[in-house]
Amino acid sequence: MEFLMYSKKQIHKLIMGIIAMMVAINASAQNSIEEGIFLNASYIQIRGKDAQKFNGFCYSNSYVKRISSHNFLSGLLSIGYAMNTQKEYPYYLFNKRIVSSDFTILHSIKKIKKSLILIGVGMTVGYFNRPLLDDFVISGASVVVPQPSGSPYTIPLVYPKRELKEFNYLTIGYGVGFQQHFSLSKNTMIGYKADYKQYASREIIYSVGLSFLLKL
Repeated sequence: MEFLMYSKKQIHKLIMGIIAMMVAINASAQNSIEEGIFLNASYIQIRGKDAQKFNGFCYSNSYVKRISSHNFLSGLLSIGYAMNTQKEYPYYLFNKRIVSSDFTILHSIKKIKKSLILIGVGMTVGYFNRPLLDDFVISGASVVVPQPSGSPYTIPLVYPKRELKEFNYLTIGYGVGFQQHFSLSKNTMIGYKADYKQYASREIIYSVGLSFLLKL
């Protein structure tokens, strides 16, 4: 028979090659997904059109489904809350709440150390809620606090001109993101993600956080 023409050494190499290929295919299968749900918790910073910075947190869920060998379609829903933590102002007067929905195309790139790496770009729709800052003024009065150096530090007093009102608006924008996940088990992965979003209303949102993937 023809296989007897091969030496034992060649047959051994062939068998080891087949085993290595099967292991590689199995490892690749564990890191690949057809569809799944991401659970994300992130730190966010919102930069407003007036250069104010709002720091807070965000929670989001997203559904992903493979549409080609290296591409996925993702739909995400998130809620976030952030405050302007400037010391001279009461925090509750300067906060923002946001609910957003994102539609993103994700592309998987070369795996590094058996991890799943995705980069994405897409559209985002955001609903912002915040106090109407025009209803607040800095009064002429202030509090002067001595510093350890001896120089005075002036804190302006802020008060509402009228009953607290809220300002709500809907806006659209775009977003880009990067995420990397590592296998925990056959159907779960854990990792991190970072995103950048910019809206037509001139808000910019940066976020970075943890992500958990449940394969369906």
